[in-house]
Amino acid sequence: MAKLLEPGERLERWLVLGRFLGSWGVVYKLQEMDHDEDLPRPAVVIAKTLRPEWAGDPRHLEQFERECYAWLSLGRYKHIVRLYTVDRFQSTPYALGEYVPAELLPNSLRGWMDAQIIEAETALRFGVQLCRALVYAHSRGVPVHQDLKPENVMVTPSGVVKVTDWGLSRPVGQPASGIDVVGDTPFRPADLETAPGGARLGTPPYAAPELYQPDAVPSPQADLFSLGVILVEMLSGQQPPAGPLAPQLDQSLAALLPVNGADLFEALNACLEPRAGQRPASTEALEAVLSAAFAELAGVPIERAPRREPDSPADLGQRAYALFMLGRIDEAMSVQRQLGQVAFETEESSVDKLAVLMDYKEHGWKAIYPTGAVQEMEAEALQSPEYPESLDHVILMHAETGNHARALQLCQEWTARQPDNSLPHQRAAYVLRKQGGLSAALGHLDQALALNPADLDLWLERAEVCEAAGDLRQAVRSAREAVAAAPSQAKTHVLLGHCLFQSGELEAAVEAFSQAVSLDPKDETAWYNLGTAYHRLGHAASAVESFQKAVDVAPRFARALNSLASMYMEIGAVQEAMSALERAIESEPHYARPWFNKGKLYEGLGKYDLARQAFETALDIEPGYDLARQALNELKKSQRL
Repeated sequence: MAKLLEPGERLERWLVLGRFLGSWGVVYKLQEMDHDEDLPRPAVVIAKTLRPEWAGDPRHLEQFERECYAWLSLGRYKHIVRLYTVDRFQSTPYALGEYVPAELLPNSLRGWMDAQIIEAETALRFGVQLCRALVYAHSRGVPVHQDLKPENVMVTPSGVVKVTDWGLSRPVGQPASGIDVVGDTPFRPADLETAPGGARLGTPPYAAPELYQPDAVPSPQADLFSLGVILVEMLSGQQPPAGPLAPQLDQSLAALLPVNGADLFEALNACLEPRAGQRPASTEALEAVLSAAFAELAGVPIERAPRREPDSPADLGQRAYALFMLGRIDEAMSVQRQLGQVAFETEESSVDKLAVLMDYKEHGWKAIYPTGAVQEMEAEALQSPEYPESLDHVILMHAETGNHARALQLCQEWTARQPDNSLPHQRAAYVLRKQGGLSAALGHLDQALALNPADLDLWLERAEVCEAAGDLRQAVRSAREAVAAAPSQAKTHVLLGHCLFQSGELEAAVEAFSQAVSLDPKDETAWYNLGTAYHRLGHAASAVESFQKAVDVAPRFARALNSLASMYMEIGAVQEAMSALERAIESEPHYARPWFNKGKLYEGLGKYDLARQAFETALDIEPGYDLARQALNELKKSQRL
């Protein structure tokens, strides 16, 4: 089970600066260590997630993902705390949102109330801004917040109110087909069931009375009740009693407000009505009353309502990524189409069939294709005059989505139509490799080479298949044919060197890798492989030089950094080894090897508790990592812990 993070610990590339614990969630303040200034978010964010004890509970997970989805639909607006994206770390979702700093004044409305620094003019301005946040949320398909309270209202250093915590709303049914903007999906309140932490819907005394009634369906009027309580508390310093405002509270408010405050008193009393139907007809109506009261008290009209900020391409990319992380593939693809239109200035018809490669971190890269698009493209391909090119794309999509049988069937149809074309055999080999059918794949590659013996890609693929099948002699032969076909391409020499290395021909492998780096000095893979071969031969200095070259070319090449650290450990350069390991972990946090090496380094330094933590992290990432498990067991047996 994941653990609570402490300030100073790291969450992949994020440094934990602080945390706040809720009843079922935790909010971290994070700082990105290697921040990209082009991203649509600052280096410091908040990250909301489930507490470890609830992270594995399906009910809590569903509610949290529902909150993320509702929050994501709101986009960018001045009076709503912004959600940048949703990410997953070790399969747990984290909502990365806007951090509102506390400087000279508190950063929450509760903090302002507790400090007793809210004047009548400020209370009215805050009230107007809260109304605008709710009106905007209604326009984005979120009709009711359901838990509006001072703790869920942030205040920026410049005095701008921002509403947060949209956890009690969720979408109805499936998104409409062709949806282009997240947020156009209709929302309804969450089911009336006990929420995580034991509350019903909302927080006393801010929750409307109907939220506690069986079978009640919350409406926007529930938020008006909450808003009424907040307004009275801001204006008077005390929460209102049940029912109409008490006479003494009326008098205390009258001393603070404009001479003609009858409309405001009436609106506040209406908000606090126990019957939802007796409250103001709309949030806009309450906003108008508050705006008029502000203008009379301040002598100037309140500022105009802000417009929704348009999405940049970076915003769309962050949103698509979040939707993928939430498992909402069709909506993510819709946003991706928008991004394609913005980024590439193309018509929708030309980007409808785009595939997306999403980085699922520990799960690796995964191709996503909407099912409907695949079926549509297949129908078009089978009738297209450019049959081969269109069908090739469809076969690849079927293969990526796991529909191998259909992909192979289309390869057979293609071969029947064009028996002299080598490409359908090559595609059949690709599909069979994904299924694990190496022998059958090799047969198709040989048929393709019989038709096109000078095809470089076919020889490269044949070498890879032979190596995977354990036929290293044939792998070397195919790699040599690839070099003969393209002697000036570094990748052919890299492949030959790899096959020779696997065959135990280390000197020949060094020669091949050296030829590769001479052809392309910026090929980090060639440098890394050269270093590995030198290390196997026992040439430590040459290995260090080669690994360093790989890192110089690709500073975030985690495997090269880890290998460089291993070489430093062998020669006793502890400081250099630790520096390289830290860089490897920062570059690829889910790579277990540098964590293991870090543990061995700590063990050698006598820092046994830190060694244990590093070994345990390596096993969390890769449970089958036997070396790490063995090292951890030996450490425990030695009674050093």
